[in-house]
Amino acid sequence: MDELNRGRPPTDQVEVDPAGLLRHHCAFPNCSQYLQNLATPRDTLLGTRRGLFQHLKYYVVPDRGYWPNLHTVCAAAFRKETAKGSFRSGGASGDYGALRDAYTARVLLAYPDDQRGRQQGARATLLALVNALFEQFLRANN
Repeated sequence: MDELNRGRPPTDQVEVDPAGLLRHHCAFPNCSQYLQNLATPRDTLLGTRRGLFQHLKYYVVPDRGYWPNLHTVCAAAFRKETAKGSFRSGGASGDYGALRDAYTARVLLAYPDDQRGRQQGARATLLALVNALFEQFLRANN
C-alpha cells in the first residue's frame, strides 16, 4: 500500500477498510476507473462511501441486492470454519465440500429469508455472491 500511495497526492491516498476492500477507490483492474478516487466531497466530510457505491451500483447482480457487511460476514465465516480444521480436510483432492457447506450455513444465518425474501431471486443472488466469495477466499488461502 505504501508503494501505491508514494506517488499519489495526500488527498488521493488509497485506504483499505476493515473488510479488506478499498475505501474510496475502484478495485477492479478491468474497470476504466480502476484506482480512481470516487469519494464525493460529502464522503470526505462525513466519512461515508456514497461515491464508491454509486459507481458500483451498475456492477451489482441483476436485482441490485445489497446485504450489509456481506464481505465482512463471509470473511469471518471463512476464518471461523477454517480454524475448526475442516479446511485441511480438503487434502490433495481439493474436496472442500464440508468447508463450503459449513461456511454457507454460517453466512446464511446472518441473512434470514424475511430480511429480503420479498424480492424474487434475492436468495439465489445471495447464494451466488456467497459462493463467489468462498472461491476467492479459498484461492487466497491455497
